[in-house]
Amino acid sequence: MKMVQSKVNSKRILGIHILLALLSPLISLFLLLKSGNSRIIVPAGTILMMFLGSAYIYNAGSDGASHLETIERYYVNMEIWEFISVFFELISLNNTNAPSGISDPYLHFLGFLSGSVFGTPELLHVFAAFFYGIIYFSIIRILFQRIDWPKGISLIATLFLIFLTYRGITGLNSIRWWTAMWLLVYGLLAYWNYGKRKFLLLALLSIYIHFSFIAFVIPSFAAIWLFKKPKVIFVIWIVSFFLGASYQLIEPYVPALNVIEQKERYTLNEEEMEKTKALRADAPKKSKRFYASLGETSFRDYSIPFMIVFLFWIRNKMGGNKSAISDQMFAAGVLLYSFGNVMEFSPSLHGRAKAGAAVLILIAGLLSLSELYANNIKLYKSFQARLVMSVFCLSTIPVVLFHLSYALNMLSAFTIVFPAASWFLGGNDFSIRDLLVVVF
Repeated sequence: MKMVQSKVNSKRILGIHILLALLSPLISLFLLLKSGNSRIIVPAGTILMMFLGSAYIYNAGSDGASHLETIERYYVNMEIWEFISVFFELISLNNTNAPSGISDPYLHFLGFLSGSVFGTPELLHVFAAFFYGIIYFSIIRILFQRIDWPKGISLIATLFLIFLTYRGITGLNSIRWWTAMWLLVYGLLAYWNYGKRKFLLLALLSIYIHFSFIAFVIPSFAAIWLFKKPKVIFVIWIVSFFLGASYQLIEPYVPALNVIEQKERYTLNEEEMEKTKALRADAPKKSKRFYASLGETSFRDYSIPFMIVFLFWIRNKMGGNKSAISDQMFAAGVLLYSFGNVMEFSPSLHGRAKAGAAVLILIAGLLSLSELYANNIKLYKSFQARLVMSVFCLSTIPVVLFHLSYALNMLSAFTIVFPAASWFLGGNDFSIRDLLVVVF
């Protein structure tokens, strides 16, 4: 009887969150996370993310605007036979006959669904948000189930807010890369949480969302075998800083990763390249705010290594009082970060590997702090732990401001109240930042 009542209550709460998302997605998101209801967090979060996707602003020069233009140009009148033919080519990692700008089957599928089946290219981010939301909130559900949450503001709550800010909503702009990254993270996290190998297959599917993940899954999967050897992982991490600086020594042993780089970039024709140059030339010349120029770089190059050292220290202090899953996520993050160091000669792979590693390290940090709170409250409340975490949180201020600013530019002003209004405005829609400029 209690189980039936619980299911009925969950359905009622889910309905309330859907109505809230229709009225105000941001308030709905806040209340959903505050409730911590693991029963409804995936369906409610997915619907919420779809509302945010429907309020996405296609700013000129953004990844989203580039995707939209590709769909408008190639997919509105695409026949089913052409879609199927190109789809199977892309499955075999061949994009010879694919439309310009399409190199993976995921965007090809979204493009055909929004442009040809529904005849509305702007639905791209609604469908993308559906898959993105399922994956992202499945990760959040596992975290809610595993983390012990202290009351009030705490180290764990603060780190969780940083995790949410970092490429949570803003990842919707880069729907290929960040959907693939969250799928890789979920595959690893779910495999270690539920102990079922099928989740590793999900992680491998990230390759079909963004081809570059053929390089990223290798160091991430290496954690399956190496997570019990922290000293080996530490040595790999330290050595990677030197290998990246002396690429010529290891060049004969590194595969032709330039092929991956070429594949992951969009194949722009001359007309599109000229259009991009013109947009940049017409852009107002103004100095960047400090968080725009330093946020991502300082976070990847300084804050995350600082956190890695702190987590190595915690693991040494805790000994056997920690779960395997925190060790595994930490190992995957450090190994992926090490891969990013070695790929220093390739700006694209270097930056993206570290950005992905940052997500894994943040999750490892959340799990580790939770274990510390549950098993060694004295160490959790110690001066050393609080000082280190305070320094880390202060160092993340630029990246947090960067992503908040990013979201203000990316989302319609109607995200605050009644997002459905943005559906009828089309190109006349305006962002939250535009509204703030007018009001203040």
